[in-house]
Amino acid sequence: MVLQPLGRPLNTLKSPYELIIVLADAMAAHSVILKTCGYLHRNISPNNIMVVDDGERVRGLLIDFDHAIKTDKSRLAIAERTGTLPFMSICNLQNSKVQHSELDDWESILYVVCWLGVHGVNRDEQVAYQQEIDAMCKDDEYYKPPLAKWEAGTFDDVAIAKKNDLEDDESFNDCVLQYFQKGAAYDELKDMARSLRLALFENPELSLLYSGVSVIRDIPDKPASRKGAKVL
Repeated sequence: MVLQPLGRPLNTLKSPYELIIVLADAMAAHSVILKTCGYLHRNISPNNIMVVDDGERVRGLLIDFDHAIKTDKSRLAIAERTGTLPFMSICNLQNSKVQHSELDDWESILYVVCWLGVHGVNRDEQVAYQQEIDAMCKDDEYYKPPLAKWEAGTFDDVAIAKKNDLEDDESFNDCVLQYFQKGAAYDELKDMARSLRLALFENPELSLLYSGVSVIRDIPDKPASRKGAKVL
């Protein structure tokens, strides 16, 4: 028997254009699995999305359902802290009593887009970015790279950092988008990130019980519910 890898990692992609296709496929699969099987993934991250070659085009494959959980009839899951730190939703980080829904996983996709937008999509871009950061840290011991607060500190520290970075368009641009890699393809990725942030945190069609950051801020004192929120 000859075993071959089912796919290849995201950092083998050629451009943000391919990344957008792969993420769209992965989240389409996510939606189908949730609707037909009732399972919520709960650990969306770059390592759990693979690239599959389909002729001359790429497709996306969502993998690693180790943290997936069966949802109730409202497609909500018990509140339990799971995931990979830089890509965990704010509610998840705060370990709130709010039941988890697909909105948490879509929020994770937003962080994946931002992370790869800043660090680079492919391996060469990521290596070059890290070398640049290492040089800046060497010159200034107090320098903090963009998104550094998303992967360091306590869960609450990361939650606060994300809330501050995503609070409004200005904060999102100043703290995240301006640090994206340069080029027309990355501008497209910026547009995707903006659309995701608006859909998650400023979407008037979502249930008033889930209105993004404005509700998340109040979670420690007034646990809310996401029941009734429309699917993105």
